Amino acid sequence: MQALVDKYTAGITELRPLSAKSSSMENWILVTGTTGGLGSHLLAALASNGQYAGVYALNRASRGLTLLERQRRALVNLGLDAEHILKKVELIETDLSLEDLGISSELYQKMQRNVSSILHNAWRVDFNLSLASFEPNVKSVRNLLVFSLTSPRPQPPKFIYTSSIGVFNNTSEVQEPLLEEHVSAEISAGNGYGESKWVSEQILLNASESTPVKTLVVRLGQLSGGLIGSWNVKEWLPSMIQSSTAVKCIPSNEKDISWIPNDLAAEVLVDFSLADFDSGSVSHLVHPKPVPWKMLANVIASELGVFTVPYNEWLSKLKDLVFKADSNGTSAETLRNVPALRLLPFFDGLGNIINGGGSEFGTPKLSVHRSMTLSKTLSDPKLEQLGEADAKAWIGYWRRMGFIKND
Repeated sequence: MQALVDKYTAGITELRPLSAKSSSMENWILVTGTTGGLGSHLLAALASNGQYAGVYALNRASRGLTLLERQRRALVNLGLDAEHILKKVELIETDLSLEDLGISSELYQKMQRNVSSILHNAWRVDFNLSLASFEPNVKSVRNLLVFSLTSPRPQPPKFIYTSSIGVFNNTSEVQEPLLEEHVSAEISAGNGYGESKWVSEQILLNASESTPVKTLVVRLGQLSGGLIGSWNVKEWLPSMIQSSTAVKCIPSNEKDISWIPNDLAAEVLVDFSLADFDSGSVSHLVHPKPVPWKMLANVIASELGVFTVPYNEWLSKLKDLVFKADSNGTSAETLRNVPALRLLPFFDGLGNIINGGGSEFGTPKLSVHRSMTLSKTLSDPKLEQLGEADAKAWIGYWRRMGFIKND
């Protein structure tokens, strides 16, 4: 892990502006990874924010649909006003693993003149890969640092990086709540995804200590459905809830959750991008007002006409489906109808830690002191907790998507 940090911090103190200092006062933000749930809500939040003249939205190329078609479809599916939002956005296909970001030198230099903030959100999400598989992502951090440090602007664009609470892989002996500070490699070791986030955090810490760039690491917690309850059906929680149609129950207990809706998280990230933070800082992006999972589980159970049970009982019933399907030769059909079965190893692992400390589903309790200081949205006394309306919105969205069948 440290070897990768050393590899991608080598020579950063020698980086200088590629051209004469510019007096440009344009105030654009460069955002990566905008076609997903959080990224699309980021575009919506930025489009309604008068502090930025425009948004450069950098995304990888894809076969089939154009980037504009993909972005418009993503916004519409989330209930967002695509036409209004895209008026302020310049969509750009890039390869962030390349030094020139895979774009022309003319566009690169134009962006450097205009960009005052970088919000790096794009990352591969796969918890079954080794650290080596994430090296192109790690390289993107270095390449965006180069973009910032060689900018002709009076001050290099500040760099906000969306990390993950996945860096907390080994915290059984750490006192909670976990503080907004950098952690040792030992805390993150054991999962390639979390390790890649730790490496990137360290690269940015090194840059903040040795160069003029201001960096902020934002560790994202569990993101929940956005404005219309939109929650990607491929994620673990929707799969868990959908399984209730087969096992007639969902897991529940008294522990708290601090999940934060995509639209709220996006507003907070925009606050961070405009805040005057100490370079090298770390913040945690979770909901500052946790609620008992049992409260939401009861709403969901009522909506679906099922019971709530302890987690291990739900997991046992899920495993029984596999046994019965193998016995009667319907394995393929059962796997197709109950997507949670594809995530059985994940749910097994969750079962091993769920009886420990922290919040529901094994998530550690996190300090949000710095985040509250930097974000007027998060520190608003009127900020609402997750509640019945949110749970019903999730169910409504999954039903509209055909993921959960109507009664």
